[in-house]
Amino acid sequence: MPSTIKRLLLCGTILVFVLVQLAIAATVARRRPQAPPPPSATAVAPPSSPHLPPFPLRPLVAPPSRRLPRGVPCTEFADLDAAYVRCHGASATPLVHCPRATSMETACVMRPAEVDVSCGSVGSTSLEWKDVVFAVATYNSEFEREMLQVGAETWLPLVSGADLVLGIDADDPRPDEYIKPKLKRAAHDVHIHVYRCPVCCSGGRKTPGSAKSRSEGAAGMPNSPCPEPTEEGKAVVREGWKARSKVMYLFLEVGRMFGGGAGGRAAKRYLLKVDADATLHPHHLLSFLRRYDEVVGSSEPSLFGMAACRSKKAERELCHAGGGAAYGLTFPAVATLAEYMRKAYPRFLKEADNGTYGGEDVIVAFALKHAAGVSVVNCGAFHQHRADQYMFYRMDTVPWPSSATPVSFHHFRSTTGMRSFFKCAMYDLSTGQPRCFYRDADVFLRSQTMKCPKHNSTADCNASAVVLKAAHQAQKFRDAARSAQRKAAERAREQKRAHSAGGQQARGLGAVGLSIGVNSMRVVFQATNTTRGQKGVSILQARGAKGISDLNARIKAYRAHKEYKQAMMVSRRAQTASPQQASESQQNGMRA
Repeated sequence: MPSTIKRLLLCGTILVFVLVQLAIAATVARRRPQAPPPPSATAVAPPSSPHLPPFPLRPLVAPPSRRLPRGVPCTEFADLDAAYVRCHGASATPLVHCPRATSMETACVMRPAEVDVSCGSVGSTSLEWKDVVFAVATYNSEFEREMLQVGAETWLPLVSGADLVLGIDADDPRPDEYIKPKLKRAAHDVHIHVYRCPVCCSGGRKTPGSAKSRSEGAAGMPNSPCPEPTEEGKAVVREGWKARSKVMYLFLEVGRMFGGGAGGRAAKRYLLKVDADATLHPHHLLSFLRRYDEVVGSSEPSLFGMAACRSKKAERELCHAGGGAAYGLTFPAVATLAEYMRKAYPRFLKEADNGTYGGEDVIVAFALKHAAGVSVVNCGAFHQHRADQYMFYRMDTVPWPSSATPVSFHHFRSTTGMRSFFKCAMYDLSTGQPRCFYRDADVFLRSQTMKCPKHNSTADCNASAVVLKAAHQAQKFRDAARSAQRKAAERAREQKRAHSAGGQQARGLGAVGLSIGVNSMRVVFQATNTTRGQKGVSILQARGAKGISDLNARIKAYRAHKEYKQAMMVSRRAQTASPQQASESQQNGMRA
């Protein structure tokens, strides 16, 4: 018997040890899940879709220098870069300043992800524009076409070797050659493609600068009837400015075209989605991409841009990359989107609407996070607004200037302002060389008649960078002082609220005491009334008893008096009757 107990105890101990080890392994896996392998070529696009045939993925490049955190709100690129420098030292790659505290998003700033500190291999720095493809989702609007043309005249000639894919609605009547912007001779190495989303039609939510009605598009050209969906089980959508399906299908088409070997095209490494009303700084963008490729690599799914955390409810931990100012994906991330689309489209759009505002940028982040735990890598060099807007919004969004090496600006509302800002604040178009970016660059938006300054020398740029850094530090101190003032004011308000609450509590206690006093007086009054009532009742009872006894006495006296009167009447009658009887007796005797 004792040996049996010992065996049972030994087996139980071994079982508990195994369960504890499994629980620890599961906990570690939940904290940092491994990046899933890229989907196979046959599982990328729905097999029933003639518009989205599977795209092959090129062989993966060297492993990334470190694994990205998974399932977190966001990761700061500054932290990744600092960890890389600790392992491998400073790099010769020109740096783009991605300040850490550029976003006021609580989920991203207060709870950034912890970066893997283990040192991996050194990534590649041989990235060129031929490894990049740009994607723009547009619609039938003359304003959009004019803004695309400004981009073709400003930043597009400086990305020679890249490809640009324009995504439009299925019922857009304009021919492809009319939709494509006219390129300068220097930009002939940039190849432009037009893709028509098979399930997307014009209309839906109103878009700024869009056509007046669904039936009439740019330049009075009527829209064609929206065709029936060509994919089995897919319905036609009219999403307007949200453009979720248009962007997702556009990404799948880009993956099919440039995932590797399709149509003899060279494989790409990065996809950048940008809006037509945004302008880019190609020199800074290429420097950032090279640094990102060196630090992170392009062999695993990743998403980068300006982080924004606006989701709620079940998705409150979801941060996305602001869509207008450009955000980027690696091609394994595009393949992950394709696999998720094959399994969950369009069901996941309704799920995302329950916790997000529903734009295409947050939908991409939602799909990547739910499919592979991908979190956005935040870089403050991507500006979601114009320079003049940051002068007013810096306390609520980012400090200005956020970076001496800006990558992009968004929300231009006129072609003149966009063209003036690019040629006066970002580039000297006569030489194609970048200008020094000054803190007061917004002046070229406010005064479009101002002449552009002369091209800056390298020394001027270095001095400008020093001035910008000093201005940034001064602005940080001012913002810190204002933050301290706000906190002090908030503490004062809290103390005032506390005093007010104390006064209200005292007044409440006084009211309670008064209520108790009133109730006590009411009880006393009721008791007094009760006593008086009881006394009155006893008096009334005594008076009633006395009255009853008096009444009984009077009744008895009345009856006695009545009897006396009756007796007297009988006596008088007797006296009156006696003489008559005597005379009658005499008469009777005489007769006898």
